[in-house]
Amino acid sequence: MRRRERGSVFVLSLLVLTALVAIVAGLASTNRSAVRAETNRMEERRARLMLESGIQRAIAELQQQDLTRTTAHDPWNSLGDAGATEFTVGQDGFRIQLLDASANAELNGLTEAQLRHLPLTQAQIDCFLDWKESAKTPRAQGAKDEYYNRLSKPYNAKLEPFDNVDELLMVKGFTYGTVYTLDRRETSVPLAAASVQMPILADIVTVGSVSADKNINGKPKLDIGKATADDLAQLGITKDIADTVMRNKSNYKKVSDLLKISRLPSTAARIFADNVTVGQETQQTGRININTATQAVLSTIDGIEPDVAAAIVGRQSSGFRTLGELLDVPGIDVPKLAKFIDYLCVSSRTFTARIVGMAGRSRVAAEVQLVIDDDGGVKVTRWRPQDFWTIRDRWGWEKNSTRQVVLGATS
Repeated sequence: MRRRERGSVFVLSLLVLTALVAIVAGLASTNRSAVRAETNRMEERRARLMLESGIQRAIAELQQQDLTRTTAHDPWNSLGDAGATEFTVGQDGFRIQLLDASANAELNGLTEAQLRHLPLTQAQIDCFLDWKESAKTPRAQGAKDEYYNRLSKPYNAKLEPFDNVDELLMVKGFTYGTVYTLDRRETSVPLAAASVQMPILADIVTVGSVSADKNINGKPKLDIGKATADDLAQLGITKDIADTVMRNKSNYKKVSDLLKISRLPSTAARIFADNVTVGQETQQTGRININTATQAVLSTIDGIEPDVAAAIVGRQSSGFRTLGELLDVPGIDVPKLAKFIDYLCVSSRTFTARIVGMAGRSRVAAEVQLVIDDDGGVKVTRWRPQDFWTIRDRWGWEKNSTRQVVLGATS
C-alpha cells in the first residue's frame, strides 16, 4: 500500500513539475514577445525621429536656395543622391531625395487640352474632370455620384480640387497601374517625339506647386493695372507702345495679352515677360519651371511642340534667368511665346522631399511638401505617409543605399 502511495505521489509530483515547467516556458515566451513588441515600438519611434531629421536636413538645404532661379544644377538636386545615400546618426539613419514640384504639371490647373497630352484615354479625361468640377451632370464618358454610389464601398464624387496625386486612385478608370506604372503607352494627342519615352503619370503631375512672380532682382514686378506711361518708359517701353497699353489697360488679364499687341517687337516682349505682371500677387500657382521640367512635361502645354520642348531642355544646362530668354530658343517668336508664357516660370518655391527613416528593422517613409517663403524660411505644407514596401516602384529607389554619410562625425 505504501509502495502504491509512493508511486502516486511520484506521478503527482511529476505532473506538477511538468505543469510548472510549462507555465515557466509560457511566461518566458510571453516575456520574449513583450520584449520584442517593446523593441519594435522603440525602433519605430527612432525611425520616425530619423524621418524628422531628414525633413530638417531638407529644410536646411532649401534655406540656401536662390529665390530668383531654380535649376537642376542647384545643391538641392544632389542631396541624398536620389535616395542612394544613407545619412547615419549613431545606429540609425535616413535616406532622402528632393524634387522640384514646379517641374511637373499641376493637376488642378490642367486644361482638357493638356490632359490629352497625358497618357490618358478620353474616358479617363472625362472622369478626371467630373471628379473635381462642381457640375452634377457627368460628361459623355465621365462619372459622378451615381456611378460611385453603386460601388461595393460607395462614396461621392469630390466635386473639388485634388489634394494629392494618390487621390487619382479614387477616380473611375484610374488604377495603381495607370498612375504609378507604364501600363499604358498611348495619349489622345502625340506627347513627344518617338524617341521620348512615355512617362509614368505620377512622375509628371503634382498638386500645390507655387513659384515666385518676381523680376530678375527678386523684386515685385510692375502691376500693369496700376502702371503709368512713365513706369513703362522707365522699363524701356517706347511711347507708342506705352500709349497703346494705357488705352487698353482693362483688356490685359494675363501677361500673354500684352504679348499679343500688334507688331510688338521682341525687345518690348522681353520687357513685358520679365518685368510686368497682372495683379499684385508675388506668387503663382501651378506654373511649370522651364529650368527643371522634362521634355514630356513641357510637351503637355498647347503651343510647345516636341522640337521646341527639346530645345528648351537643351538650354537647361546653362539655365534660364527669365522667361524673356525663351525668345533666344530656336522656334520661339513673340506670337508663339504668347501662347504658353502664362504656364511657365523660372524658379520654384515648392519642393517634395521623399524620406525614409530607419532604425533597426523599422522603416518609416513619407512624402513631405516644403514651401519657401519670401524671407527664405521653409515650412511644411503637406505630409503624406508612404508604404515603405511600395516606394521602390513609386520612387524608383533601390532597396538598399549604395553610399553612407556619417552625420556629426569629426575628422
